[in-house]
Formats: sequence, structure tokens, C-alpha cells
Amino acid sequence: MECERIREMLSARLDGEDAPGERELTENHLAGCAGCTAWLDAAAAVTRLARTAPVPPARPIDLSAVELGQPAEPKAKRTSRLAIGLRVGLAAVGLIQFLLGAAQVAGLGRGDHAHDAVLGSGHLWHESAAWNLAIGAGFAFVALRRTRPTGLLPTLTAFVAVLTLLSASDIIAGRVEPGRLAS
Repeated sequence: MECERIREMLSARLDGEDAPGERELTENHLAGCAGCTAWLDAAAAVTRLARTAPVPPARPIDLSAVELGQPAEPKAKRTSRLAIGLRVGLAAVGLIQFLLGAAQVAGLGRGDHAHDAVLGSGHLWHESAAWNLAIGAGFAFVALRRTRPTGLLPTLTAFVAVLTLLSASDIIAGRVEPGRLAS
């Protein structure tokens, strides 16, 4: 049970979220626990890989070595096609999500439904539109890059930018009060 609690603290440390008094406790535990030390080394390696490792470039394939009876397409080429297909699919989902958000910004889709008294009030509708635009932009960003995405940075950047613009518009149009927006 102690190791599980220490590993949670170590995980928080790797994420830059450790509490001030935890470092000494975890260091003392690591000095006497080989299992947690190995766990920390492995977790640190995975964290580093997830944050910094680029997608390796594609290797050229020598088709002259393919013999009869072998698959007509080398495994690396099939994998490359799969990756391209997944990227295209992710880009398509991103585009659709982005278009949904753009339609919301343009005011399309508002009807005479009972829930429109809340959603159609303007600012809440714009918050939802900003999120849809951000999700679409984040998916497209990840699909177009050749490196691993760094967390939610592209999505949240798009969300904050779009929400800032829409919120400024809402304040000017009187759809939301500055106090409500600040909350």
C-alpha cells in the first residue's frame, strides 16, 4: 500500500505537480525500495518519450529482395498506408468538427426549441461554438504534424483564442455581462 501511494506522488512529480513536502518522503522511500526506483525510471522514460520523441521518418524499402510467395506489399508499406489513412480520417473528423463550430458561430442550427432559451441566449452558444472550433483545430493540427502532439496545447490554444474573440463580441453586443464573463 505504501508503494502505491509513493508511486502516485512520483507520478505527480513527473507531471510537475508534486506537493512541497512530498519530495523528501519520496526520496527516502526510493533509497530503500528497488521496485519503486525501477518504476520511476520506467515512468520517466515513458514521460520523456511522450513529450519529446518525434515520429521517425519512413525508411526506404528495397523491393528487389521480395521473393515469390511473399506478400506483394512489405509490412512497412502497409503500416505507412495505415498511418496515412488514420491521419486523413483524423483530419476529416477535425474538418467536420470545425465546420460544426463555424455553423454555430454563424448562428445556424438555432431553432424554436425549449432549450434554446438557454443555448440560444448567445454567450453559452458561443462557448459551445468555441469548443467545437477548438476540437476541430486540434484534430487537424495533430493530423497534419509528423510529430507526437504535446498534450492538449493545440486544442486549448484554439479554444482560448476563439472564445476570447466571441466573448468580446458578446460583451459589445450586450449578450453577456462582464461579471458573468469573468466568472
